[in-house]
Order: sequence, then C-alpha cells, then structure tokens
Amino acid sequence: MEFHIFLYLLFPLVFTFRDQIVGVRGKLTCNNRLLQGATIRLIEKNYIGPDVILAENKTNFQGSYEVVGKGRGMLEMNVFLRMFHDCDDKVIKFRNSEIQKFYF
Repeated sequence: MEFHIFLYLLFPLVFTFRDQIVGVRGKLTCNNRLLQGATIRLIEKNYIGPDVILAENKTNFQGSYEVVGKGRGMLEMNVFLRMFHDCDDKVIKFRNSEIQKFYF
C-alpha cells in the first residue's frame, strides 16, 4: 500500500518537467557596418542559483549569428542574449537583450 501511495505522488512530478527549446537568429551591426567575431551567448536567468549558458556562438563575416539552446524544467524559461563586442573603441563590452516569447 505504501508503495502505491509513493507512485501516486511521484507520477505527477515526473511529467511536470518539460523540454523547452529556444533559438535566436540575427545580424549584428555597428555604425551600419557588419560586426564579425562578436560572441553571442544565450543565457537562462535562474531565480535560484547561478545563470546557465544554454548556447554560445560567434558572428560570421556577414555579422550573422544563430544560437539554439534547450532546457528542462517546470517553469517557463527566462532567457536573454548577451553580446560581447568591441564596436567603436576596441574595448570588449557586453550588452544584454531580452527575447520576446513566441509559441508555435
């Protein structure tokens, strides 16, 4: 009997975690010039614990990038982009950018 109660409590927990995939594609420019070699990171903001880097890529010679990451959890992913670049002054800077949610 105790085993059945344990299964009834465990069964919903197993199926509440869901796979989630997020991807971003774009082009990075600086003063109307294509920015090549910038590092793009897709990061999940955690409410408890450290943030998680889901994916990382660099812009190509055309300034284009694509990053795709996946996670598994009960809550909706809170994801943002972090772009490391040396636009204008050769000093590496970073900028965070929020990602709009889009569901299929």
